[in-house]
This record gives sequence, C-alpha cells and structure tokens, in this order.
Amino acid sequence: MYREQSIAILEELASREVSPLQKLQDICDATVDRNEGTLHRGCFMMNSALEFGADDKDVTREVELMFEQSERILEQVIRSAQEQQLVTNRLSSQELAAYLNNALSGVKILEKTGATREQVDTVLRTVLTLMAT
Repeated sequence: MYREQSIAILEELASREVSPLQKLQDICDATVDRNEGTLHRGCFMMNSALEFGADDKDVTREVELMFEQSERILEQVIRSAQEQQLVTNRLSSQELAAYLNNALSGVKILEKTGATREQVDTVLRTVLTLMAT
C-alpha cells in the first residue's frame, strides 16, 4: 500500500541519529523528486485526493490517514527541535507540522506542474527558515 510505504520512509528518516533540523531537511529532500529514495508514492494519495475529493469514502479515509500519520511524524521531529530551541516556539509543534505537511504537499503539486528544482528548493528553504528560531 502506498500510504504504508511512504509512512515507513518518513519514520526511517525521523528515527535517524541526526539533529532534528537535519531530519526535517532530509524529509524535505526525500519529498521532492531527486530520482532516489523519494516519497513520490505520496503523489498517488495527492492525486487521489484531488481527483475524488470527498466522493469516495475509501479514498478519503486513506488520504486522511496519510496526512494524519505524516503530521504525527513531523510533529514529533518538530517538538524535539523546539525542545532544543532550534525551531520557534511561537507556534505549537502541531501547528508547525500541519504547516510543513501542507508545504510538502504543495511542493509535490509544483513539481507536477513543471516547476524547476530551484523553485522547489526555494519553497522548502523558505518553509524551514520561517520555522527556525
């Protein structure tokens, strides 16, 4: 299942023995098309969400699970970064996880519409910079 494979990749990246900021960077890097170890499996979920919306309950549930699980993993990494004062505490880890998850979804759409690697990298760099302390 696409969702399980994508979540497994996220969990592996989040469990690495590197700083929380490096984990966030690694997750961002894995999300974009770098031709190796990407999370493009999540594009299937994105395409399904855009195609079917709320019309298909099974698809809707899978998409919801994907977003919930992704946000949970991101929230754990962000909370760790906040505890180390590497990421702002002006917003909760849950709010920042939702923000980052949305940005990662947006980047996948940017890629599909032909954005350059530089444009995608600029978006991701901006997101991480705005989260920094």
